[in-house]
Amino acid sequence: ALAIYRGLFAIIALGWAGGAIACALLARGALGFLRPVGPRRLLPAMLSFVLPIGLVPLAGFGAHTIAKSTLAFRCGPVPVGQFEIALTLLGHMGMLYSACMIVLLPAWARLYARRAGAELLASIAQARGALVGAAVVYGALLVLAGQWVVPAVFGREQAGAIPAARVMGLVMPLMISGWVASTTNVVSGSTTIIGKANVIWFMLVVPTGLLLIPRFGALGAAVAWLCAYSVFAWFYIRSARPFFREVARWGR
Repeated sequence: ALAIYRGLFAIIALGWAGGAIACALLARGALGFLRPVGPRRLLPAMLSFVLPIGLVPLAGFGAHTIAKSTLAFRCGPVPVGQFEIALTLLGHMGMLYSACMIVLLPAWARLYARRAGAELLASIAQARGALVGAAVVYGALLVLAGQWVVPAVFGREQAGAIPAARVMGLVMPLMISGWVASTTNVVSGSTTIIGKANVIWFMLVVPTGLLLIPRFGALGAAVAWLCAYSVFAWFYIRSARPFFREVARWGR
C-alpha cells in the first residue's frame, strides 16, 4: 500500500510540474511585468513566478488528504462524506472566483504594466465587492438555512452534514477576501507571498484538524478550515496594502 501511495504522489507531482511549466508558457504573453529574457533565463524567470503558486494545490491536496484520512480512521466513513459535502459547497464559491479571474487577471496585469492606477483600483474594487458580496449571501444562506439547503441538494439522509456546511458558510467570505487580495501578488509578480500564505494555511489547518476531528468529526474539520482561513485572509489583506499604496500614488 505504501508503494502505491508513493507512486500516486510521484505521478501527481510530475503532473503539477508539467502543468506549471505549460501555464507559465501560456501566461507569459498576457502578464506584462514578465519582461522578455534570453533563452537561458526564460525557464528560471518562469519558475520563480510559478513555483510559489504551485504550493497552492500542494497545500490543498495535503490538507484534504490528512483531514479525510483522520476522519476515516478516527470517526469512520460517514463523517468523511459529511465533510466532503461541506467542501463541495465551499467549492461552488471557489469556481465562481476562478471563472472571474480567467478574465480579470490578464486585464489587471496589463493595467499594472501600463501603470493605469485609477482604472486598476476601480476594477479590483468592483470585482472584490461583487465576489465578497456573493460569498456573504451564499454563506448566509448556508448558515441560516442549511437545514433546508443540504437536504435539498444532497438528500435528507445527509442531514448530518448540516453543521459542517454552516461553518463553511462562514468560511466563504474569508476565503474569497483572501483570494481577491492575492491577485495583487499575481499582477505585480510578488508570488512569493502566495507561497507563504498557503504554507501558513497548511500549518494551521492540519494541527487544528488533528486536534478537533477526533471529538467533533466533520464539524471539527470544518472549524479547522474556518480558523486557518481567518489567518489566511488577514495575512493576504495585510500583505496587499503596499500594492494599493503604490498603485494609488501613480495617479497623483
